[in-house]
Amino acid sequence: MSFSYLVRRLLLSIPTILIVTVIVFVLVRLVPGDVVDLIIGTQKFLSEEQILKMYEDFGLDKPIFVQYFIWMKSMLSGNLGISLRTGEDVATMLLQRLPVTLELAFLSIFVSIIIGIPLGIISARKKNTFVDNLIKVVGLVGLSSPAFWIGTIFIVIFSFYFESFTIFGYVAFFENPMKNLQVFLLPSFTLGLMIAAQILRITRTSMIESLSMDYVKVAYSKGLGKNKVIYKHAFRNALSPIITVTGIQLGYLFGGSIVIENMFALPGLGRLLLQSVNQRDYPVIQAIILFIVIVIIILNLLIDFIYTIIDPRITLG
Repeated sequence: MSFSYLVRRLLLSIPTILIVTVIVFVLVRLVPGDVVDLIIGTQKFLSEEQILKMYEDFGLDKPIFVQYFIWMKSMLSGNLGISLRTGEDVATMLLQRLPVTLELAFLSIFVSIIIGIPLGIISARKKNTFVDNLIKVVGLVGLSSPAFWIGTIFIVIFSFYFESFTIFGYVAFFENPMKNLQVFLLPSFTLGLMIAAQILRITRTSMIESLSMDYVKVAYSKGLGKNKVIYKHAFRNALSPIITVTGIQLGYLFGGSIVIENMFALPGLGRLLLQSVNQRDYPVIQAIILFIVIVIIILNLLIDFIYTIIDPRITLG
């Protein structure tokens, strides 16, 4: 990956980030009710002057485009703002919640890889057999099943058969490694199984295509072993689309873990985002969305870089 290509991609990502920030900034303010309405509730115990003062204190008394430029100026200076509900520094809140979401995302993608890729390879090797059809059915079920439904089944089964198993809550890894992995087992499998189905399908398709190439036939004719041909030659050439899907799904996990984090009471970014939407905590919502967008952009660049390592014939410039 050339330096000029990297600079060009980074420059092109700036308009994307700006557009997303504008859309999020406007949409969250279109939701009925704001933070002042939620604080006051149904009991009008404040005078009109006090309510106006609250809007002024929160910076919500200005036109929306003025609010946006004030926020952008603050963000460019490295200040993500202050939570309207708790008064905490938003950057500090994100840093406290980030390790939970990171661990959930990487464990989920690990589960999806160790399940999806082997099943995809087996399915391609056993093309149009009973094993292939069975794996395709499993993949279809995985794609069709919502994550919250899979999570609910796990919760019911483990609550009934494994009463001592810790399902809800969070324990830091360095505090108790075994308890931490136990807490993340069900959430990571819940998300991982859904993503594994997508990796399975793309792995099967890519492997079938690679196995039909002439270089595979030549490798067989040279007397190379079946496993060596499949894993050293065919699988390596089938990796590009697999990496693309895996990278996209990893980015999705940062924003798509809202339901799972709430279901299993994990204090990550997804749960914080949902709480912030319910509380109309605009600075927190905007900061989390901005973080997710930047993560996805970085992952796309990383995927391009991995392409050049897997296949030296690919040049980006």
